[in-house]
Amino acid sequence: HYQQMAAKVDGVFWDYEPANGMRNPLWDDPATVAAFARQAGLKPDEVTGGRLKGELREKFMKFRTWQLAQVLRLWAEHVRSIGPELDIAVCQGSGMPPDRAVDYQAYNDIPNLIHLPMIYTASAMAFANNVEGMRSYLPKAKIFPMTSTSMVADSGWMAAKMPRRIYFDWVSAALLGCMGCSHWPGPHRGFDMEYI
Repeated sequence: HYQQMAAKVDGVFWDYEPANGMRNPLWDDPATVAAFARQAGLKPDEVTGGRLKGELREKFMKFRTWQLAQVLRLWAEHVRSIGPELDIAVCQGSGMPPDRAVDYQAYNDIPNLIHLPMIYTASAMAFANNVEGMRSYLPKAKIFPMTSTSMVADSGWMAAKMPRRIYFDWVSAALLGCMGCSHWPGPHRGFDMEYI
């Protein structure tokens, strides 16, 4: 599909939202454990669940982070092999800290990658602080944060942000040196744009 589209588009965007290794370790997944054993130079039968959760835990978590980031690297290589001039953007994570998502630094070595973190906050100040934290964490990265009129509360989505606050999200993104600011209206607001 990329080959057919390359002449018609400026870039490619992927909404990549896997759970990170801490949230989805895959201790009992034979393919993941075997791949870890190969990379660590261990015999597969020596890598037990107990060892993975104990003495090998830190190495295994680093492997899982690398593994999730490698998916992005391989995707970016494929896209660039078809259209070297295409912009590549990844919508992943919700800003800082990156504890729920794949660590941004794990794949920040992809050339000219654009980060689109989903920073859905109730206040413009929380958004600005989050973007500033990300800017400090990835000082040379291209960052294009995404804001929303919605936020998660009590395991459900709710409308929380008015147009003036969205406006200040855009302003703070510009002041913090971002490429721009994206916007997602949320699942219940639809795409009618009435709040703009």
